Amino acid sequence: MMPILRETVKKEDVQRIRTNFKGHLLLELAPMSHQETMTLWREVSAALDGKAKCRPRTPSVRVNCTNIPPGTSSEEISLEMSAALGVEIFSDQITTVKTHYGTLVAFFDCPAIAVTDQALARQYT
Repeated sequence: MMPILRETVKKEDVQRIRTNFKGHLLLELAPMSHQETMTLWREVSAALDGKAKCRPRTPSVRVNCTNIPPGTSSEEISLEMSAALGVEIFSDQITTVKTHYGTLVAFFDCPAIAVTDQALARQYT
């Protein structure tokens, strides 16, 4: 492992190190919570000047939120959805698209365990 990563990643957090066909270094992490994965990704990304990619092993679900008022920021969406789902959703995980009706649609990945029928049935305003 690269010296800069040795300072950031604990040895027990990494199950396997390999490279893909493009020569990119891939660290396969031990199973951990979504929060721990995102924290580790932020630390590694900072150590590698933003060139790290993260694909959590935590089973996740793509969540689509519709009818969001125009002008709502990703930070506001992340705060509200984090509180509603009980897991931290970071604003940089959220993609928003403006519809031709003038509202926003937000897309983000969320740990599957947090996405329950009760949480999806509620409407948040």
